[in-house]
Amino acid sequence: MKIKDEITKEFLDDILASMQGGLFTIDKDARITSFNRAAEKITGFKKEEVLNKKCYTVLRSNLCKDKCRLKRTLETGESMFNYEAIILNKSGEQIPVNVTTSALRTDNNEIIGALEIFRDLTERKRLWERLREERDKAQQYLNVARVMIVALNLEGRVTLINKMGCEVLGYKKKRLLGKTGLISASRPRPGIK
Repeated sequence: MKIKDEITKEFLDDILASMQGGLFTIDKDARITSFNRAAEKITGFKKEEVLNKKCYTVLRSNLCKDKCRLKRTLETGESMFNYEAIILNKSGEQIPVNVTTSALRTDNNEIIGALEIFRDLTERKRLWERLREERDKAQQYLNVARVMIVALNLEGRVTLINKMGCEVLGYKKKRLLGKTGLISASRPRPGIK
């Protein structure tokens, strides 16, 4: 029986090590009991540095004090999916992460700890910021145009409008975006080419 347990443990360790998302588990006292390679990469901490330490002393998340999801999961057993948090890595940098928290249970359904899986959102946030900057720059170019510029999607909803378009139509941009019927697209009439 002991050999089977060793093989199972090795198999589970291999699974944890190969995961792309950071993963760690805690016991009921919030002590870290496992920490995979991806968690090491994201946080800068080595597994040996964090094992048996309280999770909030290692990751120092913005949710640790008032809205600790791990604590709530330990108390209620409730899983929480895809929420964002900020953790501090070993060098003190803030790392935005997407997190899922679940309870760890025995065969008798007793809560014995919790599990968190997290993904680093740094690059995604950087890309979204660049996209916003480019969108804002494009909007500035559109706004200096002295003609009305409007973009409609396939359903005829306004997806983009410049300052001149708002002035001509007499509405604020927020009121026009997503609306239909405010601007008639010219459609060919039967018999007219």
